[in-house]
Amino acid sequence: MSSETGGERLTVLQCKFSAYLSWSQPFIHKLLAGVGEEVRNVVLCYRTENLERFPVEDLVRLRARFVTEPRLAPKAADHLRERYRPDLIHAHFGWSGIAMLLLKQCLGIPLVVSFGGRDAGLQMHLPHYDRLYRILLDATEQVICVSRDLEQRLVDAGVDPGRIRVIYRGADLREFAFVDRSGRPSDQTVTILMVGRMVEKKGHRHAFASLAPLVREGHDLRLAIVGEGETYKALRRLRRQLGLKRQIEFLGTPDHAGVREQMATADVLLQSSVTPESGDPEGIPTVFVVALATGLPVVATRHGGIVEAVRDGETGILVPERDEPAIAAAMLALATDRERRLSMGHAARSFVESELNFDTQVAEQLSIYRRLAAE
Repeated sequence: MSSETGGERLTVLQCKFSAYLSWSQPFIHKLLAGVGEEVRNVVLCYRTENLERFPVEDLVRLRARFVTEPRLAPKAADHLRERYRPDLIHAHFGWSGIAMLLLKQCLGIPLVVSFGGRDAGLQMHLPHYDRLYRILLDATEQVICVSRDLEQRLVDAGVDPGRIRVIYRGADLREFAFVDRSGRPSDQTVTILMVGRMVEKKGHRHAFASLAPLVREGHDLRLAIVGEGETYKALRRLRRQLGLKRQIEFLGTPDHAGVREQMATADVLLQSSVTPESGDPEGIPTVFVVALATGLPVVATRHGGIVEAVRDGETGILVPERDEPAIAAAMLALATDRERRLSMGHAARSFVESELNFDTQVAEQLSIYRRLAAE
């Protein structure tokens, strides 16, 4: 029951399969905390990780068969109904929505599915999954996309645009404050920061290859890498092969405070994303939003939803995918023009305040919950 009617808070089953929660998905935990004053969030997952970083008050670990087997799903639904009396389901990513189809049917409550990139760009078109996604999209009362690019992909797949709502992932302006970089010495080494999983679509190898000629020309640059993933060993080998051991530093996966610290010490954010052979696209990487909030100008590729989060020439510079000379030129342009960096940083903060504010994201999410619960 909605708090607006004087009753209890809405109860939302927040579903994240298989695990709650990967270090690279803090935006989910942040959203749950943001709506938490008006919503009781009950997290459903198969297993947990990083709970010390992303604590949960109400958590239900379900064995997969209680979600996917028709004879067992009603038992899981009865348990959830008796204990929590849920008003609706919010599945984070398409594969979580697929996992919840039987429970939705048993519970008879609305389903919201948020699409973030790989689900709408790749998985939806794979054999077997394509049929499951058609069922999911027909059964979902509300589809949320993190970018216009993903929205168009779903419209092309046959989803009624009236059931899709684009909600950008916002930055909490209280948590990611603007950093005044104007007092730094003009001869200080320029630090370029990359934050994200070490996977093919993040384009780290193109970033490394773009940096190499700049270093050979004598430019004083440092590339700081935050993240981990499947290409980590290959990237360490590439760093050695390119002779960039002094210029490229791997920083692991710090917590929120550590990421803020790295952004505060950086001068430029680099996101050299590419479309891999699998077709797996980015939505709008959350790192973009929080980096812009701190006043970091961005060098990024024209890829997926990235073009919606960077105003080319105003808050950053956009270049073609895999165009290493263009990436190098953009990095050099900002590295050698301090005033341009500072100007773009101020414009970036203003853009986030008006267009990518976390409070706006929370308000839009709550409006969806209230409407569906009332209907």
